Amino acid sequence: MKRRPALTTRAGTEAPEFAPITGPYEPLVTDNADYREGLELKAKLESIGVGLGPKGSIDGVDKFAPVPPPVREALLIRWRGIDVQRADLIGDARPLDADDEALSRFAVRLNVWLRNLRARKQALDGQLAEYNRLCLGRPLPEDEFRQCESYRTRYNNCAGRHNASVAERNRLVGVWQEGKKCLQTRGDSFRTQVMNWASLRIKPWITDARKAIENACDPVKKVRLVPANPPPIRTGGDILTLRGFVVYGGDKPCPIVRHTWTKLNSTGDIGNLVEDSADQTLATLTTGIMEAVGAVVLEVQDSQDNVERGSSVVTVSASVRTCELNKLASHPFVKNFCQYICVNSTPSGPLDDFGIPDPTDPSGLKCRPFVLQP
Repeated sequence: MKRRPALTTRAGTEAPEFAPITGPYEPLVTDNADYREGLELKAKLESIGVGLGPKGSIDGVDKFAPVPPPVREALLIRWRGIDVQRADLIGDARPLDADDEALSRFAVRLNVWLRNLRARKQALDGQLAEYNRLCLGRPLPEDEFRQCESYRTRYNNCAGRHNASVAERNRLVGVWQEGKKCLQTRGDSFRTQVMNWASLRIKPWITDARKAIENACDPVKKVRLVPANPPPIRTGGDILTLRGFVVYGGDKPCPIVRHTWTKLNSTGDIGNLVEDSADQTLATLTTGIMEAVGAVVLEVQDSQDNVERGSSVVTVSASVRTCELNKLASHPFVKNFCQYICVNSTPSGPLDDFGIPDPTDPSGLKCRPFVLQP
């Protein structure tokens, strides 16, 4: 009778499960919130009539004035640089994501391997317990001894292969951990690049774009002189007062930085043109002794350096017969309308055609006191 020695080979211990946590990286660029905000502002820089809400908030409701072309172009050039860097970052992100996916697949294989090792260890532990129950603690007959010896040999072989597999997996876990550590270092550097791209380039651009939109104004589109087509005026000191009205392309007019009044003579000299010293939108033409035909021109320049001109044709005649204003049938009794009493007719028309600046209302008009006899 023989006693069977206890098994000394044990199933090895496996390293724990791991999961990759370094990526993804490309969405850090493609889904960047600052970049999306910048895209919205860029669209507003490139369009007219989109919304600029209170305190510069973009809401797509209120109108905003177009940004001056030099300012807009400078901002768009800067944005192109932001887009170039974005493309470079996306290019840098893709190999990082490819390595991250490779590490993830590697981890899946290691985890499947681990589950198989655990299942095998559980089976080996059961076999070890069965061996100890059947073969230890008592003398064995010869046939049982041979059976236990065979059992022990098979178990030790299986445990040896299991432990070799455990050791190989543990080695590969170390390889995976080193790969993950390297990728994390590269990923941290990439995240810093993305953060700098957003904070040092996009955010300052957003600030400047918002400021440009808030400070933008509507350019001058047209200059209208009143009266635009005055009746002939008499020679010898007759006076024609003209007012210039600036028409803008929107609701936020650019300041006018220059008014320039000039006269253009076609025939003779229409007279002496004097700009009002207190109000540059007003000018007075005083006729001389000769008959003449020409025009009075007002040129204005706004703060964006846009220049527009308006003109009024002037005829100076030595033989002008006039018709008096019918005050009861004219502005202000009949709104925006002027009528005149002549010998055989009653000329009439809108205030815009027959009006002159009203000294009592700088922004308004009044009917001329007389017109040329038809």
